[in-house]
Amino acid sequence: MAERTARTDAIATSGFNLWYGKFQALHDVTLGVKRGIVTALIGPSGCGKSTLLRSINRITERLGYVRTTGRIEVLGHDIHAPGVEVAQARKVIGMVFQRPNPLPISIRENVLFGYRLHAARPSKAEAEAIVEAALRKVLLWDRVKDRLRAKATGLSLEEQQKLCIARLLPVKPAVLLMDEPCSALDPEATAAVEELIWELRGEYTILIVTHNMAQARRASDECVFMLLGRVVERSKTEEMFVAPRKPETADYIEGRFRVGAMATRLPRMLGLLVALGAGATSHAQRAGLPAPGEAPRVPREAPPVPREAPRVHGELRTAGDVRVLLLWGDDRERGYAEGYLLVAELREVFEDFVLETVIKAPWLWNGVVRRVLATKVSLPPWVQARCEGVIAGMRARDPALLWVASLGRDLDADDLAASTVVPDLIGLACSSMVFLPPRSGAAPILARNLDYFASPGLLRHAMLIVHAPRPGRRGFVAVGWPGLAGQLTAVAEDGLVATLHDVPMRVRPRGPTTPRVVALEDLVAAGPRGGEDRGLELAAHLRGHAFGMGGNLMLAWRASASAPAGAAVLELDAAPADGGVTLRRADADASWFACTNHFRARATPVRCSRYAAFVTAVPAGPATSTAADAARVIAAAQVGMTLHQVVVDLAADTLTVRLRRKERADVWSESGEVSIGAWITRAAAAGAAARAAGPFPTGR
Repeated sequence: MAERTARTDAIATSGFNLWYGKFQALHDVTLGVKRGIVTALIGPSGCGKSTLLRSINRITERLGYVRTTGRIEVLGHDIHAPGVEVAQARKVIGMVFQRPNPLPISIRENVLFGYRLHAARPSKAEAEAIVEAALRKVLLWDRVKDRLRAKATGLSLEEQQKLCIARLLPVKPAVLLMDEPCSALDPEATAAVEELIWELRGEYTILIVTHNMAQARRASDECVFMLLGRVVERSKTEEMFVAPRKPETADYIEGRFRVGAMATRLPRMLGLLVALGAGATSHAQRAGLPAPGEAPRVPREAPPVPREAPRVHGELRTAGDVRVLLLWGDDRERGYAEGYLLVAELREVFEDFVLETVIKAPWLWNGVVRRVLATKVSLPPWVQARCEGVIAGMRARDPALLWVASLGRDLDADDLAASTVVPDLIGLACSSMVFLPPRSGAAPILARNLDYFASPGLLRHAMLIVHAPRPGRRGFVAVGWPGLAGQLTAVAEDGLVATLHDVPMRVRPRGPTTPRVVALEDLVAAGPRGGEDRGLELAAHLRGHAFGMGGNLMLAWRASASAPAGAAVLELDAAPADGGVTLRRADADASWFACTNHFRARATPVRCSRYAAFVTAVPAGPATSTAADAARVIAAAQVGMTLHQVVVDLAADTLTVRLRRKERADVWSESGEVSIGAWITRAAAAGAAARAAGPFPTGR
């Protein structure tokens, strides 16, 4: 290709515009894509992502009504320069589409197809070497080496997509363009293709279009956000998801859509909705959902607890405006009480948050997520016992509420166990900070925001959950939801508080993984009680787990007889030298430190808006900060996705909680000051008194 430039970018567009007839789809797109990395194009449907991708591969020019201006260069060459043929450009630029498109010939011939078009006919030995090398590169060789003569269309969708990538490799393209390559795949296959993309990174420049924000975070080095045919923002993926520069980017990443921005799309959208209306009704009816025009179906409430209700290992109380669930007994007994007392709330949280907000396609839950749980997730026995107890309690209270129409069956214990992986699927975006004690023997103050996707049920039913102590496990107080095992924010009776955060990074465990929420509860309830260096001991305890998602645990603890009070961040990653868990501490003379999504030896707070909010809000002067100061500082880092705010004063043994009750609205429930030890003691005392009165039902 002619007209080589000095650019170091693999792909560079300059003032590129594209019209479909009179409609302009791309506006002055000027963009550079760096060599050897994965760059994700994100943005709402119709923003021009796929059009830009197809323009780079010269697909759009086949349409007679398409007109373009501006310039696109690949490896420093103008792809539209005179004398540059389409076939010549596509030898350098490979393309992978939304749905796999293997040719209806053998697997072997699929791999060789492009090579035979662009190169001399290989000898038999050369052909075999080419096929094996390409299939090994896409991690497919071991699966298909004994059936290379079989038709490619007989492969699974995941295998077909990998084969389509393998078909590109023998011609040695420099650039791979991928237009939503995982949109037709289930989550397990998606993970396999993402793994392949990461393996190809470095050797190839990869530009991928995706609507999956979690995928963009996991599988790319840089992100480009597009809106209405324009490039709005480009930055490193970590920076875009943690601290987007443009409000439009933040709106999209956090799930908000501006009406004005979508106004130009409404006529076409309405026409499509009218065309689909008749089919939508029958589909909704099959799924057990209201058809278009019907009033939404209100979930049926649980029947009132009967006057002579069976006694259970738990009770409901309140602290301020916040409900408090007290639990005691063994794991199954605690689960039974939870299911019996909160049957309607539990069912609503599972259905409208787990299935409809996170998974979005309930058939994936039945066919994939539960299977992944059985083969790739390691859960301790207490999780399964608690989940079985929850289902037994729900069945005892109202068996009709176990029915989930979108699944076509009753809710069961495996569904609840599988929900522990949900935070590992979509991630968290959180911030915590600790005021460190100004003198030896004093206790720190920890404050945190939990920023997360939400649903009405998740907001409505957040509560405090108090677990009484029992042999081998400490009592603790957590902020959580009914029926969801594991914790995101918890404080133990001995003064250990832990909060979970995400980092936009990949972790590649070799065996079964532990959900991070399960590891956090296990750490708080059964972790080491304190030695000379509690931070090191807690890190060593976590190294007994393998994690499928990177993250951080922000920890703070009171002094013990053998060790001073302190705080630390435990980074969950794949660093072999640290056994997958890296310990970070504050500087020796620091009066506070923070964990805002990541604490990767952060030197300056410039690129993180939450951290910058801390810097601005922390009181100046000597370290004499109070719980009220901590509440004010954490509120300064609050965002529209903040679901709860917690302040734990370990010296006073108290916590205060604010729970958002309406999405992105300033509507909160507040607990007031809660005595941690008093509530744990109350749960233990209630359990002792109840046990003295006779046996309990457990649904066994």
